[in-house]
Amino acid sequence: MVLQRARELAANWSELPARQLRPAIAKLCRRITVRPDRGDIEISGRGLHAFLRGEPAGTETPVAETEHSIVLSVPTRLCRVGQGKRLVIDAPGKLGSTGKPDPKLIKLLVRAHSLKEKLRL
Repeated sequence: MVLQRARELAANWSELPARQLRPAIAKLCRRITVRPDRGDIEISGRGLHAFLRGEPAGTETPVAETEHSIVLSVPTRLCRVGQGKRLVIDAPGKLGSTGKPDPKLIKLLVRAHSLKEKLRL
């Protein structure tokens, strides 16, 4: 039953409305740490189990010091955007695939740089 609920949630997570996501995230996340090079999300083992069993929010027991947690780490970087900075989450690449150069994009970039140099003169 728990695995079936996990499958259903995984399939529909992106379509869940905010009113359902907020309590779920409150139950699951113990701590979120943002660093310049990565973001760490600490997931409560008990909270995850209770969530997958369908227990309503607010029924969890106090957090024990020995509780097991799961830490998800996501690579990030800070990028300057206008006057401010943004934290950018790098998209995971597909396993075993490498990027391929796009000849049309390369041609456009060469042309853009050439035009930029002509405008400078």
